[in-house]
Amino acid sequence: MNSSYAELQAKTCFSFLSGASHPSEMVERAAELGLRALAITDLNGVYALPKAFRQAKQHTEVKLISGAELTLRDHPPISFLAKNRAGYGLLCRMITRAHEGKPKGRAFLEWHEILSFLELPASESLIVIPSTRLDTLDQIQWRDLRERAADRIHLPLQRLLDGRDRLRAERVLALSQESNFPVFASNDAHYHIGERRMLHDVLTATRVRSSLRESGRSLFSNAERHLKSP
Repeated sequence: MNSSYAELQAKTCFSFLSGASHPSEMVERAAELGLRALAITDLNGVYALPKAFRQAKQHTEVKLISGAELTLRDHPPISFLAKNRAGYGLLCRMITRAHEGKPKGRAFLEWHEILSFLELPASESLIVIPSTRLDTLDQIQWRDLRERAADRIHLPLQRLLDGRDRLRAERVLALSQESNFPVFASNDAHYHIGERRMLHDVLTATRVRSSLRESGRSLFSNAERHLKSP
């Protein structure tokens, strides 16, 4: 299938207790669906990329993009995609800083650290994808991002069939119109096929230290967060 669609937000099992598919499964499924590109944006790391690139050698029609979602303290996470080697190098520096001096599994960056990284020349080689959750960045934080990365900010628009699609779309489109940020379609995939939803529920319950019955809103409301066709 010849498509211009790419999934630019995808997690693997290397997002510990969050992603429910192996990197090779994500790449293989992307090829089956005819996706033009796949960005791996695991949480605070690029651990999946060697295995993903190994699998991608068998599917040269799918461009594999290096990225990561970075946790911020007291702010929603931000994902970054590397456009080239310089961008990947800076991304790795940011990940190292996020883990530096933190307990295992508790990586995060301060807001001022993110802003400092975005002032470096190499940041021109990063695509910036802020969270567009309904409880996302406040006006001052959006101003800070615009001042440092306005021409690199892209907004994900997700249709998750969770009852909040209309509100989510209205917010994203309003932000795009106000700031002239481009919008792209994303499913924020956490597994390669919908059948992995049950495994993802178990992983989530483990992460929040609860039973499946009591995990409630910590779980995805449906099985929509898988790779999809154009």
